[in-house]
Amino acid sequence: MKHYCIVTFLLCILFTLSTSRLIQWTRAGGTASWDYGPNWDSNTVPTATDDVVIDLTLIDGVVQIGAAPAFCNSLKIGGSSGRPQTLTILNALTVGTGGAQIMSNGRLFLQSSPTSPLTSLGVFQGGSTFVFESGTLAGSGSFSFDYLALNGSALKTFSSKVSVAGIVDVFPGNGLGVVNINSASLTIGGTLRTTSTVTVSSMKSASLQVTGMLSFSGGATDIFTIRGDANIAKLNVVSGTVTLNDNVTVTSSVVAAGAFINVIGDPTSIRSFGDISGAGSLTAQGGINTVSSFTKFGGVQLSGGTLITKTNPSVLSNLVQTGGTLTGTGPITISTASWTNALITKATLNIASLKINGFSSIDASTISLNVVVIGSASQLTLSNAAQITVLSTGDVSQSGPFKIIPSSSGNSLMHNGKWTSTSDLQLLITTSGTGSFQFGTGSTTSITGISFTTGYMTFTDGQFNSVSSVVTVNNIEGSGTITSSGQSFTVLDFITADSYTNINGITTVGGAAIETLDIATGTYNVTGTMSTSVSFSFEGGAIYGAGSAKTQLTAGSIKISGNQFKSIQDITMKTSNLTLQCGATACQLATTDATITTSTQSGQLHLFEK
Repeated sequence: MKHYCIVTFLLCILFTLSTSRLIQWTRAGGTASWDYGPNWDSNTVPTATDDVVIDLTLIDGVVQIGAAPAFCNSLKIGGSSGRPQTLTILNALTVGTGGAQIMSNGRLFLQSSPTSPLTSLGVFQGGSTFVFESGTLAGSGSFSFDYLALNGSALKTFSSKVSVAGIVDVFPGNGLGVVNINSASLTIGGTLRTTSTVTVSSMKSASLQVTGMLSFSGGATDIFTIRGDANIAKLNVVSGTVTLNDNVTVTSSVVAAGAFINVIGDPTSIRSFGDISGAGSLTAQGGINTVSSFTKFGGVQLSGGTLITKTNPSVLSNLVQTGGTLTGTGPITISTASWTNALITKATLNIASLKINGFSSIDASTISLNVVVIGSASQLTLSNAAQITVLSTGDVSQSGPFKIIPSSSGNSLMHNGKWTSTSDLQLLITTSGTGSFQFGTGSTTSITGISFTTGYMTFTDGQFNSVSSVVTVNNIEGSGTITSSGQSFTVLDFITADSYTNINGITTVGGAAIETLDIATGTYNVTGTMSTSVSFSFEGGAIYGAGSAKTQLTAGSIKISGNQFKSIQDITMKTSNLTLQCGATACQLATTDATITTSTQSGQLHLFEK
């Protein structure tokens, strides 16, 4: 008999523990307080094992959790009554494994402190009338909503798995919206949208997942900031700025005119974008940022970090690079660009208009240019077979000192357009092309190792120094100076210049009007009928005319000096003053079918036929 009583007692306990009560809100106590027993049909405050229903049939249900934390096994707000039923949570509420349902006529306002969470141990089905103003969603269960409103500027924390099938509206009011995802994930299948400044931060092991769209329509100074990990299917920036701090993946982005995507963060932050389109801008200040393509996109401002374009072609209206690295296998067509201390590596660019400032590096890249403006002291350093081409329609305007130098072999410049220089120009890489150079007042030009064919060069008090190169020009005009050293320099038609100096190498001209001509060494060929100069210095080398036509070389004065071997062939030289300065001995000059006519002579000259 004793054993039977014990068993019966234990069964009673087990039955009590495993059975929950259904408790309904009556408001019979005359208040809205959850923690006042007379307001419930059980005349007691619900406990963690009770199933709670708030659905008054005759009046609107208004319930508030405030004075003390509340508990229930399950919660249902609204139902068949059809009347509005509202629960406002100002303190902690824990809903057990029975879960919760907010029906179509139910509403829930969460206004608690961060330390007084709404905890779900089961499935909390929030429906479409959940308003989150402050507090924390927590628990080992989950929350799901059809619609979620995040109202006010107070901190809102997600510490449980939360999903929203529809729209999430963020209305911070006059303040700044702050949302923290402390654990698990916030998944939005519809649209996350706001018009105000908001910061969404995901802690370690947590993330923001937008499988629908993030749409931001802020003011000019409003910023939607995402910190921590995030995955966004579609990003639509209508106005304002969306800032991405850490590891973010965006499948596609549309940025309207005047709007921005801003990527910042430390060098290890990784952002991955699919296609980016629209008339807006991407500003990159840090991290590693990979873009599948830009489709007729407004512009990129690159000042830090790395921007990588994938294999797909891209079209940009504008690129401003003041730092950082631009790289990638995807070719980019750019309407206007500006380089200031830029690094471009393993990229393919086609730029319609480029402004160059400061010191930039081009590594293993292929770049085509049309209009180029160089207005201040600038330098390009080329490495690893970098190639720059100025198109046949191109126009380079260079008013500031400019230098292109190599840091390794195999780099080249192909100039097929028009280059106008009024300052110092140094091209110290392999240069070729069919374009033209015009050297204006103030220009000083040094070119090394070029192979160049051009229509014409124009000098206006400029200076052109070419070393170890092959230059072919149809016509040279101007009042500047030219120095040709150790190279082949050919002017097919006529050359006009203040000064021309030949040092080694071979110079060939059709005709010339040069005020000061200096043949230091090397060969000077005149294929036309006349080469004139105000003064002519002959120090060594050979001068050849045009065969039996006997080219005439006239000069106001001719000076023959030095002990190097000198020869003339098929030349008739005429001068009013011949000066011979070859030291203690007579000047030696080998001639072949050549004559020299002078009015006055000083010094001794020994002519002998070769």
